[in-house]
Amino acid sequence: MTTKHKDPLGFRQQYQGIIRNLINNIDICNERYAKEGEEGYLVQREVYIKEIEELKTFIKKKEVELGYYKDDTNSE
Repeated sequence: MTTKHKDPLGFRQQYQGIIRNLINNIDICNERYAKEGEEGYLVQREVYIKEIEELKTFIKKKEVELGYYKDDTNSE
């Protein structure tokens, strides 16, 4: 029996705007740090990077749960 694959972008699509916005915020922090040299921009940049990492980890875990693909990290 053949298993029908789900659209690989189906679950991710709803988060793409959030990820794009966070990446844009990182770019703004980089630009302002380069222009002004204010260390606070680097601190906020790290916050945005952490948010993206956490969101992507959540998305990957949910996709495994929903059957979009199998988690190969637990293979023996």
